[in-house]
Amino acid sequence: MKELSVGERFELVKRNTEEIVKEDELRNLLIKKKNPVVYWGTEVTGKPSLAYFFPLLKLKDFIKAGFKVKLLLADLHGALDGTPWNVLEHRYDYYKESITQILKAIGTDLRKIEFVKGSEFQLKPEYNYDVLRMASINTIKECRKAGAEVVKFGDNPKLGGLIYPIMQALDEQ
Repeated sequence: MKELSVGERFELVKRNTEEIVKEDELRNLLIKKKNPVVYWGTEVTGKPSLAYFFPLLKLKDFIKAGFKVKLLLADLHGALDGTPWNVLEHRYDYYKESITQILKAIGTDLRKIEFVKGSEFQLKPEYNYDVLRMASINTIKECRKAGAEVVKFGDNPKLGGLIYPIMQALDEQ
């Protein structure tokens, strides 16, 4: 298989995207790194839907463009958003297998994918220290606003829904 040029790699990453904030930074990254890393995460709540095909197709483009993919299966985020604690392990396994099968079905090179289980790093003391540090500088209003698109808030939201956006911000590190 012929190696893609920086321009071809750039076009693969750009294809079907709404926005690239700084295209020059992306081009420089592709010039400097043969195998940069891209991250995508999802919480393990209900069943993966047909909509999962869209980000997974995009991840296939990233892989073709030479990226390594870190795919976060956020089990603790799922718990903070209402998944019962006693099913988290099963839900993680279910999501990993479902996503793997979708990736296979669309012809993705699975050797370039690393599944990351959220709780494996989120339960470490350093991570928890960072969560508490961020909790001390963010307001309830800020956390509620940041979590509004991903957390099921009701009239009397659970505290976990306010911690969720803090964890989401830290996960990208």
